[in-house]
Amino acid sequence: MGICGSSSNGEENLPQMPLPFPRVGEVIVFEQIAEGGYSVVFKGADGNGCSYAVKRMICVEEEQLAMAKHEIDVYKMLNRGEHKNILTLIDSYITPSRTHPHGSEVYLLFPYYPMTLHDLVNSMKTKRKVFTEEKLLALFSQICEAVLEFHTRDPPLAVRDIKAANVLLTEDESQCLLMDFGSVAAARQVVRTKNDAVLLQEEAETTISPSCRPVELFDVQVGLEIDEKTDVWSLGSLLYFMAAQEFAFDSTQGSVHLAALNGITSFPEEMDGFSSEVKDLITRMCSPPESRPTLAQAMQDLDTLRLFHNK
Repeated sequence: MGICGSSSNGEENLPQMPLPFPRVGEVIVFEQIAEGGYSVVFKGADGNGCSYAVKRMICVEEEQLAMAKHEIDVYKMLNRGEHKNILTLIDSYITPSRTHPHGSEVYLLFPYYPMTLHDLVNSMKTKRKVFTEEKLLALFSQICEAVLEFHTRDPPLAVRDIKAANVLLTEDESQCLLMDFGSVAAARQVVRTKNDAVLLQEEAETTISPSCRPVELFDVQVGLEIDEKTDVWSLGSLLYFMAAQEFAFDSTQGSVHLAALNGITSFPEEMDGFSSEVKDLITRMCSPPESRPTLAQAMQDLDTLRLFHNK
């Protein structure tokens, strides 16, 4: 389970240590499976042999603890609906840190899934395989359905850090589950002052990976208005990655920001087998906000394409 987050900040040898979850009981963790940021993810099991993924966040600063609590709150809000394409938070607890006098450790318990979408795409690239267009659209539609759950909240929410590493897959590779909601924020915001601009840009730099960051959040200016379309850009870059097996925007053009400003100008040969309609959809999703479709509009196009393949 590739939940993003973690550093060796005060790292301890957690494997084989029982963790006392309030509802599930003791879970023994025995293998680290992911890390980055300020969290680590372990694989574990309960006394009945049921497998779990355990995400541990070491929070030294109050801001880190607030973000961890925010992520728990988002999961709890979403899990009430039990969306089939959103990862379920089974249990969680917060305890004083054993390594930092004024810090906290936050533990989140999830079902265990064997791989992320990023893992699958990289494996396919190694084997020189690509998705069929039908499979590509089927998986991508599920991710869009998960994101739509955020956009239809009142007020609307933006997921922000939408990338292949934050999408889990079932063992048969038929079902996607979106995860890692520490970056979720109000979708609709107006930048009224220079301070607003600085704060929003710093937030974007901290919480959104450059490869999926919307072009409007690289250089935030006073007067900018953002909405749910920020997620549409990220989804477009994800669809490109799934099809091309490389990032749409990277530093090969001098900087990721410059690449994003240029937009999608060409497609690699790995995408020769995909229709012009798929390429056009990616191009429009990764266009400036004023010409970018809403998620609902993009999903209408997806439905049309999938209907064609299902004939």
